[in-house]
Amino acid sequence: TQSQAIGVTAADLLKHSQQKIAKSGIAFENLIVCEAPQLTQFETLFPLLSQDSNKIKRIALIGDPYSLTPTCHHQFLNSNTHFTTSLISRLKDSGAHVINLNNQYNRSSKITSLLQSKYPGLINKADAEFQVSNAGVLNPVQFVTVEGDETQPITGVYLNIQEAEYSIQLYQYFRLLGYPRESISVLTPEEGQDILLKEVALTRCGDCDASDEIKDFRFGSPHISTVQDFRGGESEIVIFSSVRSLNPDDRLLTAALSSAKRGFY
Repeated sequence: TQSQAIGVTAADLLKHSQQKIAKSGIAFENLIVCEAPQLTQFETLFPLLSQDSNKIKRIALIGDPYSLTPTCHHQFLNSNTHFTTSLISRLKDSGAHVINLNNQYNRSSKITSLLQSKYPGLINKADAEFQVSNAGVLNPVQFVTVEGDETQPITGVYLNIQEAEYSIQLYQYFRLLGYPRESISVLTPEEGQDILLKEVALTRCGDCDASDEIKDFRFGSPHISTVQDFRGGESEIVIFSSVRSLNPDDRLLTAALSSAKRGFY
């Protein structure tokens, strides 16, 4: 017998891959859905339409139901339906058997202790290298108050220029201490702030590729992203620009915090 594995994103599957799989005659017995909490129930079950569902023997849904939920830009569906409820969350709430992966092997114990308020069963089993202090800072987790103005130039677009400047300055500080730029990510929950951060980084740090960085020191721009786009990713150091002092969705902060391995600022 010969085993075959097919990897495809949910978006690509919805567009055209489902028809390709059906026409090819490929039959699969196992379905593994990664980041399942970020998919709607329809997106999760859609692969079953490519063949007779009776051939499916097992479905494994993998992900964090306490983190980010599916994204829906339709106001009526968000307000009047449970469209953004993922299948894994629905099954969990219905009492389905869930296997919790609670052991943390590559994260600072301080970050793990903060996450325990959301995940009570977490156990820190990280090596000693993750317990040492980060060079140049007192704590692996630090919340900093930046005196700045939250502006809304366009409805629904929030910016904070003082936070953006401070975040990039903190990135420069880490770089001067010798931290590789690939180890630092700057995250924000706001799309407008994401654009602003990239503009500030380009102005203050410039840009360079790996070959330039070897010749002479340059800050280079860090990896900057929204929390939503970074979901599933990890970084040694995470600099988080919250922009708004009051954000009702604590899942964004949880997702950002869980992406940091050694430091969160």
